Amino acid sequence: MALHYNHTQIPEDKRVYEFEGETHMHPTLYALTFYTIPIGLPTLTEENVDEWMARLAIYERVFDCLRTKNVDGKCVDAPMTRQDLLDYIGLVTNANKYTRNQFMKNVWARLDSELARAKKKEETNVVHATSNHE
Repeated sequence: MALHYNHTQIPEDKRVYEFEGETHMHPTLYALTFYTIPIGLPTLTEENVDEWMARLAIYERVFDCLRTKNVDGKCVDAPMTRQDLLDYIGLVTNANKYTRNQFMKNVWARLDSELARAKKKEETNVVHATSNHE
């Protein structure tokens, strides 16, 4: 399913920015738009800001942040703040809506999958390292 979004309720200075003469979607709005998929909150409203904060706090700590910034030439995570969320109230997408339990189940499923993949990769590396010494 393609992600569709509506940003018309968000002030223009929060929607776009200019870079090298071209107009782009603001990086914070871009990240929030795509966060709607894994966190299962298709809209950002005054009523659900606290739920957004709770889910983002979990998601951004367990997995990578979608938004980064340059610090001394290094790309570092830039977690969302409550003010970021308040600035983007009005975001609407067609992402699936999850209960808190569904969200947590999805986080655990992804974490289990990533751990299994890392274990398999580690086992493969051990086999290759062992076979090189025979």
